[in-house]
Amino acid sequence: MSSSRKRLIVSSTLIMVLVLGIWALATGGEDPELARVKQIAKQLRGPDAENLTPEERKERWQEFREAFGKLDPDQKRQYFQERMDEWLQRDMERMDRFFKLSPQERLAALDAEIKRDEERRKQFEKMRAEWAKNPDFKNRFQGKGPPKGSSNTEGNSQTKRQPPTAEQRENWRKQWLNKTTPEYRAQRAEYRRLLSERRKQLGLPERRGRGPRP
Repeated sequence: MSSSRKRLIVSSTLIMVLVLGIWALATGGEDPELARVKQIAKQLRGPDAENLTPEERKERWQEFREAFGKLDPDQKRQYFQERMDEWLQRDMERMDRFFKLSPQERLAALDAEIKRDEERRKQFEKMRAEWAKNPDFKNRFQGKGPPKGSSNTEGNSQTKRQPPTAEQRENWRKQWLNKTTPEYRAQRAEYRRLLSERRKQLGLPERRGRGPRP
């Protein structure tokens, strides 16, 4: 092999290493598709999310669904695991703060939580009504392909989401126990009791369990 060809190979290798190094620094070595999903999710739940117009929020959700749909099963598991860990850490800190409040402050905190829940519920119902008007979205949500005559075949391979198996539920239960303390679980149970009691006092129905958002 000639010396000029060797220099070309070495130069090409160095350029490739440099490009990979720049990419690793910019993304922390994270998969770009997964990083894109996290970026959109941050826009939906970050401090600027409240400033989004309904149309902008709808567009962001569409971007999130499309980006998330491109992830493989391992990437999706990683995303949900990281989101759950983040939510769990924040909720532990929130429970500690709540139970250090005075009775009057606790009541005000519960009312603020209920107000946020009701605002989110009304917003979700509005979005669900809009989605129901879209045949393509409705078919995908029900696990069907795109409507007849549509050129969009992206949803053909989608199937209806299956409920978790007993083994999956048991694994989730073990993970929950491993990642939480008895104190936090007791705080969480008492908080839910107080919240449920306050909702009844305000004439509101029970709410479903709350977990991490996108």
